[in-house]
Amino acid sequence: MTTQTTFDFSNLGYRKHVVEHAVLSAFAIIESKRYRRVPAAHQKLALLAICSFGLDCWASVGTLAVRANLTTRDCERAIKALQEQSILGVEKLSEKGQWPRNVYCIDFQKLLSPTAREPSAQPSAQPSAQPSAQPSAQPSAQPSAHMGGQRVKRLSNKETPPPQNKDNWTEVEEFLRELGVLKYEEATHSARQRSCSLEHCLDLIDYYRTKLASNQHGWQAPAYVLLRRFLSASPNVAVDVGWFGSRPRVDTVATQRRASLDETRALLQRVAVPTHQRASAFSEEDRLQIANFGNL
Repeated sequence: MTTQTTFDFSNLGYRKHVVEHAVLSAFAIIESKRYRRVPAAHQKLALLAICSFGLDCWASVGTLAVRANLTTRDCERAIKALQEQSILGVEKLSEKGQWPRNVYCIDFQKLLSPTAREPSAQPSAQPSAQPSAQPSAQPSAQPSAHMGGQRVKRLSNKETPPPQNKDNWTEVEEFLRELGVLKYEEATHSARQRSCSLEHCLDLIDYYRTKLASNQHGWQAPAYVLLRRFLSASPNVAVDVGWFGSRPRVDTVATQRRASLDETRALLQRVAVPTHQRASAFSEEDRLQIANFGNL
């Protein structure tokens, strides 16, 4: 005959020991119609903050966030993830003359038995030897625990890249890597998804090299410009159109110097004395008369 094991959680030190050694995993919650992954570390920090207030915690989310060293939004996500896993109980209590507040209570039995909080049913002792003949038609609303709460994106027929030889596109990837594009595989894959031909991509690279050699492109990060052009590539757009930040380079200092020089020349022309009004030079006879002026 087996006896049921009972635990005494009245000791704060023991409760803290259970929380610290609990096995938690990342959990995905639904936020703004999208899945949001809550790390296990955030959940454990929120549990430690709640546990420090006693068996029943009356603290606000802001107080818990400060004690857990988390942002208020991260603390709210951690509480929601723990509540959906049935690890944390949240009860809204309202009293007369006071604002309603939440009361948090940790289920320490769940922390001691991690398998009890699995979202799926208990698996059978022996797995079935034959696979299921008909797969489920409807996808599961909750994310798979083995996928870490991440949705798997399925490519539609429009997003499927055209069947082209992979060896030919290796040349494009090598060119992009030599030109300093770190995400050359992503750029090539995006161009193929947009039904761009191999010749169109090679023309883009040739045009980029021509603009780079002319030194009149005005790009501060040329490799990033090439990556952006490949990510937005389309066979219906000309090669010389759609370049990010493409504008002629202007030398501001040289332009200012040229304008100042033109202004100085215009000023000299305005104050210049006409030729017929200028004083004539002294002749040799005039110099002799001036030199002998005192001897007369």
